Amino acid sequence: MRTLVFTVLLLASGSSVCQGAIIDWDNLSWNPDGSLSESFVIAGTNTRATFTFTGNTNRFTDDPNGNQTPTINNIQTGGLTPVQDVLNLRLDFQTATEEVVMTVTFTNATTGAAQLVDGVIFRVFDIDTDRSSPTYGWQDEIRVQGLRGTGTPTIVNPTLTDSADNFQNLNATLGNAVIGSNGNTSDTSAAANGTFNFGTNQIDRFTLTYGNWTQVQANPVEQRISIHDIAFFPSPNLRPGP
Repeated sequence: MRTLVFTVLLLASGSSVCQGAIIDWDNLSWNPDGSLSESFVIAGTNTRATFTFTGNTNRFTDDPNGNQTPTINNIQTGGLTPVQDVLNLRLDFQTATEEVVMTVTFTNATTGAAQLVDGVIFRVFDIDTDRSSPTYGWQDEIRVQGLRGTGTPTIVNPTLTDSADNFQNLNATLGNAVIGSNGNTSDTSAAANGTFNFGTNQIDRFTLTYGNWTQVQANPVEQRISIHDIAFFPSPNLRPGP
């Protein structure tokens, strides 16, 4: 079993391992550290996943090892044993409304055309705050929205699973969010994980917006999250039948 996230996906769909794909940070490199755009052809598929960061990207800071983020490390583990690599984001926003947006786009690796995928599911670790009551020094807000098509795209919002130290906020227009609420969770704990699951809904891209919820102070304290492996089906025709 490579990852608990992928196991959830497999159990939900009744599929076998060979039918799906994983953006597996243990087998990828982010080069150079701090790059705002990276692209990977995912093993076992003809699908390219391109990650692009926009917004207040000048607020990215270094991880404890001195590497500029975004970067791949295993500092925040989400309670996994053994630990696995993740995509780590650390930011020092200067106002309560600043944010960064990570867009993940799926394309055909040969033609470059948009690639529909389904079964997209992933976890984000350490969605928390710095204390147990407002006004918070930081209050992580992770809002995710899927999109399909060009022009006026179809919006697809994921279902969410929160944990003990965060809660859900559902917004059909802006996307669904998991928000920190119950203090500063240990980097090695599962108590601040959030799961984002698109199920059988087809998308060709999704956005993850990282900022602060409404109960944060005017100049937030440095904050961080980590994105675990992203599982998906490269094409609906690869999904096994009932």
